Amino acid sequence: MGRKICIVSGKGGVGKTTITCGLGLALAKNGNSVCLIDLDVGLNNLDVMLNLENKVVYDLGDCLSGKCRLKQALVNLPESENLYLLPSARSPVGITRVDIKKITDKLAGVFDYVLLDAPAGLNENFELALYGANEALVVVTPHVASLRDADKVISRVKGSHIEKTEVVVNRIRGDMVARGEMLGHEQLEKLLKTPLAGVIPESDKINLYSSFRFERIQKSKDVLAFTVLAHNLKTDKKVILDYDSKYRGLLGLIRRNIKRSI
Repeated sequence: MGRKICIVSGKGGVGKTTITCGLGLALAKNGNSVCLIDLDVGLNNLDVMLNLENKVVYDLGDCLSGKCRLKQALVNLPESENLYLLPSARSPVGITRVDIKKITDKLAGVFDYVLLDAPAGLNENFELALYGANEALVVVTPHVASLRDADKVISRVKGSHIEKTEVVVNRIRGDMVARGEMLGHEQLEKLLKTPLAGVIPESDKINLYSSFRFERIQKSKDVLAFTVLAHNLKTDKKVILDYDSKYRGLLGLIRRNIKRSI
């Protein structure tokens, strides 16, 4: 059976869907079969980020209503034969937790990884994603509002049936951490009292590609962050990407000042 992992967050806009895409691509590039499920009904963006919106014929709702078979609703990413998307339903009406669990169980029998992109916050669709998984990745940014909301989500996740909960720190800035203006990953791990699965540095290329054709990020060195995250997830090791070393020392001081002035 494959692993079923829900990608959740407390606050919206922390990059949860970006993490889902990047992690899915990295796992698939490493030879794993991956299925992404978009459960952010009404605000779905996975198909857009993967440039698949014009290839969607059926969706999750059609599967559950009997309009199509599950296999017919899956959309393959042309650039990766190992990565598939199950598009979001047009409406959450009528979707139950049992329905989602049946779907994810079927997919886990075929794919190595099933990643569920959940909506932000604690709502019914969040509960659907939680029920369909047995592991959780909580996405957080190093900001007070995000940390506060993430703490609430972590409490809910740990109080459920979920067997393993880890945190992914997104948009961390090495220059600000080196200047003491932003919390580093070790401090964040202590505050949230939850182990880290990895960190994704702030990157203009990631932000740009996640707004257009996300698969193009595979040609950028910034994909290393997702490669490390995928490696940690697969091997259960905790390799933290070196995001602040270039901002240490004399040369680092110069780089920090340049970064601050931009």
